[in-house]
Amino acid sequence: ATLKTHAWTTCAPRGPSASALLLNWGSAGVPELRGQKDGFSAQIFGSVDFAPGAYHMRSLANDGANVFVGGKQVVNGWKIRSKPVKSKSLALSGPTDIRVDFHDTNSFAFVRLGWIPECKPSEFRVKYYADAGEFHHLRDSACLRTGGQWPLDLHR
Repeated sequence: ATLKTHAWTTCAPRGPSASALLLNWGSAGVPELRGQKDGFSAQIFGSVDFAPGAYHMRSLANDGANVFVGGKQVVNGWKIRSKPVKSKSLALSGPTDIRVDFHDTNSFAFVRLGWIPECKPSEFRVKYYADAGEFHHLRDSACLRTGGQWPLDLHR
């Protein structure tokens, strides 16, 4: 799946679960708002071309974000937080409109959006993190087939 946006910083997806969008204003402020650092909001619009399948949308924001897919709200993360929020299973296929509503009340400001396909029966989800034993910086994940036998096929 690929994300098409206009005038927004995007990250190229590196795997089935990689973030598609990352806006990181940090504590420097928003240039388009003359450097305003706190008390602002943004709406991010894009279109994603999904391969047919079941997906979960995932957002992480400081302070809050709601995610809309095909005009329907699928993530309610409007509370002040910086914990990941995941949607229920979504059947997606082809070009799909996505909107993210974001707000920042104070401090560091960022919003990240990603998606992950569901694993099929007889598959295990493996998540790869960039920190030893902390499980904070998810870099990628994959569904690995067991084929009903052990060990898992890690070279798929």
